[in-house]
Amino acid sequence: MTRSRGRHSRADHSWKLLFGIGALCMLLGLLLVGRIGLFYARSSIVGGEKIRAVVDAHQGQPWPTGVIALLRIPGISLVAPVEQGIGDNVLNVAVGHLPSSVLPGVAGTSIIAAHNVSWFSGLGGLRNGSLIEVDTPTQQQVYRVDWHKVVHTGSPVANTATSSVVLEACWPLDALYLTPYRYLVGATLVSSLAIDNTPKIPKEDHFRPVGIPPTIARENLNLDANNLPMGSFAITGEPSASWSGSSAPYSLASAEVSWLIALLHAASAQDGSELVAVSHDSTRDVAPLLHGYLGFDSLANLSETIDGRHAVAGTASVDLKTATGQVRVVEHFVIHSLQVRLNATSITQVLN
Repeated sequence: MTRSRGRHSRADHSWKLLFGIGALCMLLGLLLVGRIGLFYARSSIVGGEKIRAVVDAHQGQPWPTGVIALLRIPGISLVAPVEQGIGDNVLNVAVGHLPSSVLPGVAGTSIIAAHNVSWFSGLGGLRNGSLIEVDTPTQQQVYRVDWHKVVHTGSPVANTATSSVVLEACWPLDALYLTPYRYLVGATLVSSLAIDNTPKIPKEDHFRPVGIPPTIARENLNLDANNLPMGSFAITGEPSASWSGSSAPYSLASAEVSWLIALLHAASAQDGSELVAVSHDSTRDVAPLLHGYLGFDSLANLSETIDGRHAVAGTASVDLKTATGQVRVVEHFVIHSLQVRLNATSITQVLN
């Protein structure tokens, strides 16, 4: 009898333990579902207010602060506001434009990202030939989908000679967790209509690179004419909401990219004097690039340090393949007013 009671006691304890674990799992599940529900509610409410503001702007009201465009995809019944940036503060309430890519409608590839569980949950329903519409303060653009693929996070996206957009979301599209893969949908601009009643929008900051040697500065140093795989883009410091919601981060990023492309031009030409001039380094320091480079070993990453609405500093970096191995290039910028000047360049051989 004693042994029997002992077995029953252990069995009862096991059932209670299993019941407790099951109850805890159910509680965690309810909390997760609750968080997802709150995420959807906030995204819908805040995003909806931005959509209505854009509609009002096309009827003569002021264009809403922070919104750069309205994305419409009839095939999956999507209407979403587009804001500058791809941080959580943007993607939780809108679709985000990668600041280091061109703006929609400009020659080149404009990258637009969103969470797979919110705005881009239906992205898998797009097929070749599907239409994507982008309304900006001055244009109504129409793009036609011509490709889609799954890539690993960080894979480069080709920059096109003509205007195109790439929509990006986590893959699988039904995943509720961070994944190492992204689903991309590419589309090419097929028509653009100017809007007659153009809403008034605030004047934006336009940064420009200053100090690039004249022989290189005369060349086209923009992304639309150069191969440079773009990677991460970070804003540090204490930027104001008006900075983050404007085109200023993109304009500053473009100036930083011009400096980096200028260095690549000098390296491609295998011109030691130009390398020294464009890097502010000595002949010894630029030696790893004196024989040019063979391609890219990483994406190009950018950063900006902002105080309110004032840009203070920035960096641009990329790893290059050379005949002697991997070379890391890091450029450091100082920014005064709207002028972006190179402060220092680090060119180092990476030991594998």
